[in-house]
Amino acid sequence: MVRRGGLVVLYGLMAGLVWSCGAPPAEPTAAPTRQPSEAPSEPSGTASPTRATPSPTSVPPTRTSTPIPTPTLGPWRGDLPEECPGAGSGTVELTSEGPGQGVVEIFEVQIRDYLNARGGASGLAGALRPLTLLDGTWQARAQVETTDLTGNSVPEVLVELTFFEPLQFSEGALFVYRCAGGEFAGGAVLTTVGQVLSAGDPDGIRAVRDMNQDGRPEIVHSYISIAGSHAFFTRQFRILEWNGQGFEDLIMIDENGFAAQVESGDGAVRDQDGDGTLELVLSNAVAGAYPDLGPQRARTDIWQWDGEAFVLARWDYTRPVFRIHAIWDGDDATRFGDFERALAFYQDAVFNEQLAGWSLGRLWPDSAYGSAPTPMPDRGERHRLDAYGRYRILLLHVAQDNQAEGQVVYDTLLDLFPEAAVGRQFVDLATAFWTEYSASGDLTQACGKAIDFAESHDSTVLSPLGKDFYGLGQREYQAEDICPLGG
Repeated sequence: MVRRGGLVVLYGLMAGLVWSCGAPPAEPTAAPTRQPSEAPSEPSGTASPTRATPSPTSVPPTRTSTPIPTPTLGPWRGDLPEECPGAGSGTVELTSEGPGQGVVEIFEVQIRDYLNARGGASGLAGALRPLTLLDGTWQARAQVETTDLTGNSVPEVLVELTFFEPLQFSEGALFVYRCAGGEFAGGAVLTTVGQVLSAGDPDGIRAVRDMNQDGRPEIVHSYISIAGSHAFFTRQFRILEWNGQGFEDLIMIDENGFAAQVESGDGAVRDQDGDGTLELVLSNAVAGAYPDLGPQRARTDIWQWDGEAFVLARWDYTRPVFRIHAIWDGDDATRFGDFERALAFYQDAVFNEQLAGWSLGRLWPDSAYGSAPTPMPDRGERHRLDAYGRYRILLLHVAQDNQAEGQVVYDTLLDLFPEAAVGRQFVDLATAFWTEYSASGDLTQACGKAIDFAESHDSTVLSPLGKDFYGLGQREYQAEDICPLGG
C-alpha cells in the first residue's frame, strides 16, 4: 500500500497512461484518508479503458528466465528436506495492526507462524476473512489452498489475501509456503495494487492446473489494475510456475508491468484447440461509452503454450459489421496462416453489400446520434477497401503457388482502377509486389518491394487502413503489415 501522497501520484500516472491511449482518464472515488506504507515493488500502473487491440505486427515480448524474487523473510531454504511440521493445537492470533505497513509486511510472518503452530492451513481462511485495514474501512478477501506446486508430492500452502474498499483501491499479495526441515518456509510471490469492483469479484487464485503438461501445476491469478468511468475496468492475469528455485511468470511482463490483460471482461482456462495443453482464454468487451474509438467489436484472446511460455497466439472478433472489419479479419487470418479463412474475409470486404461503410466523422454507434443524422460513409472508402482487399487476395494466391490466379487478380486491379482513380495507390502497391515477384519468383523480395512502397506512401497506403481514419481504439498499420509473407 502506498501512502496517500504516493497513491495520488501513482493514480495520476495511471490516469495519464489512460489518457495517452486515447480514452478519458478513470474516475475513482475519493482516496481513504490514511494509507499503509508504500507497497512492494510489484508494478501496477494501468492500461487504457479502451480494449487493447493487438497491432497486426505485435509479437510476444522476448522470453527471459528472470524468476520472481524469493521473499526477504523466510527464504525457501532448498537445502532442507521437504518435511512438514507435525499437526499442532497451538494458535496464533492474526492481526492487521501495523500502521504504515502493507499486506506483505503485516502478514507474511504471521501466516507462516500460524502454519507452523497448527501444522497446516486448517482454519486459516476463516481467521483471515474477518480482518480489516484502515480503521475497519477495508475488508478482506482470502483464499487458501493446499496443493503440490513443486511436483514432489509434498503439498504447499497457497494463500491469496487482498484488502479493499469497493470501487476505491486495493492491495493484495499471493503467498506460497512449503515444508522445509520440519517447518514452513516461503512468503509472498506476487503483490498487487489496484481496485476492486465488489466483494463478489472472481479475482485472486483462478486456477491451479498443469496447463503445459510438464508435471507441475501453474497458478493462474487475476486482479483488477484499474476501474474507470462508464463501468470499464482492466483485469490482469498472471501464470506462475515453480522453476526449482522460485516462482516465475510464464507470461512475459511488458514495459508497463503487465502480463495478459482483458478489458471489461474475464478469462477462463480450457483446452481451446484440443491438443491436451490448456489455454488462457480472455474475453474483451466493447467500450461503447467512449468516443473516438471507432468501429468496435468484442474480441477473444487465446494465450497458448509455445514450449517456453504462454504467448498471445491468436485473437478472434465477433462477425464483421463494417467493411473494414472484414479487411482486418482477413489480415489477422493471414498472419495466423489461415489462408482459406483470410480469402473468405477479403471476398466479403470486396463483394458483400451488407457490410457498412465508415466515415472520418463517425465515432459512435448509430444509437448515440439521437435525433442527429448518422454521418454518411466516406465516398472513397469502398473503393480503397475494394482495391486493398484485391491486393491481399493477390498475395494469398502467390503464397499458395497459384500464379495464374494471381495474374487474373492483378489484371483485374489494373482494369478497375485506372490512373487517378480512388484506390489506385493499392494498384501501385500491387505493381511493386507483382513486378518483383514475376522477375525473381522470390516472395520475400517481392514483399520487400511492397513494404518499401508502403513506407514511402505512408499517408495514402497505411493511414487509410488504421486508427488515423477509423478511430483511436483501432490498430495502427506499419509497413511490414502490408506484406507479411516470405522471410
